[in-house]
Amino acid sequence: GLGLSDKSFFRQSVEKIEKIKETNDSPFYGLLIMLSNHTPFDDVDLMEEFDTTISVDTGYSTITRDYLEGTTTKLADDKTNAALIGTNITEKAKIGTELNLVSGVEQNNYFPENTSTSIVLDTDNNEIIFYYKKGVKVDYTVKYVDAQGNNLLDPVTKTTNYSIITETYVQIPGYSPRQYQITKELSFGESNEIVFVYDPLCTELTIKKTGAYDIDVNQTFIFTLKGTDTDNSDIELTVTIHGNSKITITDLPLGNYKVIEQTGWSWRYTPDETVKDIEVGLDATKNVVTFTNTRTESKWLDGDNFIINLFGLKTLGGEL
Repeated sequence: GLGLSDKSFFRQSVEKIEKIKETNDSPFYGLLIMLSNHTPFDDVDLMEEFDTTISVDTGYSTITRDYLEGTTTKLADDKTNAALIGTNITEKAKIGTELNLVSGVEQNNYFPENTSTSIVLDTDNNEIIFYYKKGVKVDYTVKYVDAQGNNLLDPVTKTTNYSIITETYVQIPGYSPRQYQITKELSFGESNEIVFVYDPLCTELTIKKTGAYDIDVNQTFIFTLKGTDTDNSDIELTVTIHGNSKITITDLPLGNYKVIEQTGWSWRYTPDETVKDIEVGLDATKNVVTFTNTRTESKWLDGDNFIINLFGLKTLGGEL
C-alpha cells in the first residue's frame, strides 16, 4: 500500500497529540487520514493484478546489439544505449579482440555476415543482430587504381581464414600510393575489397629556344605540349618563349610527351625540328627539350628598308 501502515500511523499520531495537549491549554481539532490498506490482508486472492506502469514519452528509445554464432551463442557482450527516435544509427560489427566472450586464439577466426548495418530508431523493438561463422575461408580482392578508378595493375584475389588482414602496396613505376598499408575487416556475406589509390609522380620539363637574332630579342615563340600516354593524354598546354630563353613547366606527371613549335607565329624562323618527343622522368635535369632556330626569312614585305611613294596621274599612253 501507500504510506505508513495503519498501526505505525496511529502510534506516531498518539504521541504527537499528547505533546500538543501538553503545550496547549485550549481545545484543538485534528483530522487523521489513512493512506494504506487495512490489515489483516486475508482477501488478497480476490483481487486481480493490475499494471501500475506509467508511460512517459521522452522522445528517446533504446537499441540493443547482439553478436551471435548461430542464434543463441554469444560471442561478445550485448551493447545497449538510448537515442532519439528517428535517428539513423549505423553500427559496426565487433571483430577480433572485440569478441570478448571468445578465447584469444580463436577471436580472429570468426567472420561476421556484415561488417556494418544501419537502423532507423523506432519507439520499441530496436535490435541489431550480427551473425558470425567460425573457421570459414573468405576471398578478398586487392586493387591498384588511379584517382579515376582505372586499374594500374590487374586485381589480385586472395583467400584467408582470418577476419582481419593487412595488405602492403605494390610499387608501380611513375606512381605514388596514397596509403602504404591497408588493414581490412572481412565478412563472409559481403564483397571484400582492398583498394590502393595511386597518384602520378610529378616532375619538371624545360623547353629552351636558341637561334634568335639579337635584333629579334622580343620575338615570341609558341609551343604546345601534349601527353601521349593513356594516363596523360588529357594534358595539353600552350607556352611562350621570348627570344633566346627558356620556360619550365612544373607539376608534370611522368610519361611521354610531344613538344610542338607553332611556326605560324614566328614565321621568320625555321626550327631544326617542328615536333620533338621526350620521356619525362624523375630527374628534372634530364627533362630538357631544345629547339634551335634559323632566321630563314630575313626580309619584311619586299626586303627594302624604305620606299618612296610617288603620286601622279597616268594615262593609257603614259604619264602626264
